[in-house]
Amino acid sequence: MSVAAGSALYHAVKDNTDIWTAINGSFYPNVLPEYVTYPAVVWGQLTDDIETTKDGPIENGKLFQIDIYAADYTTAQNIASLLKNKMMWLTLDVPSLGLCRISYGDQGDATPVEGKELLHIIQDYRVRVKAPA
Repeated sequence: MSVAAGSALYHAVKDNTDIWTAINGSFYPNVLPEYVTYPAVVWGQLTDDIETTKDGPIENGKLFQIDIYAADYTTAQNIASLLKNKMMWLTLDVPSLGLCRISYGDQGDATPVEGKELLHIIQDYRVRVKAPA
């Protein structure tokens, strides 16, 4: 399911013209490429979200982190706001995946990228995928 959850996150960003235009299509899984045009966004799965109940563990989705890199504060904050507003409580039906729900968790500033004058913002999201029956 982690591939499906990541795919849902990718579709949510790629299918939104405002976000895709703001990042110039620079949306990468796991690692920021060495030579990239900014602004750029990187996404990756952090962990499974599992709740412990008296009946045992229950999977509650996958936790993802989105890293936003931009040359200036205004651009970074605009992209962060676009992502947050689009995916605060997003439900989408992704072909071959099924119903996907994305929820926004938190946002924080991160340490600057060493050797580069970039602003770095981190956002956390939860993705749940309900496979087609």
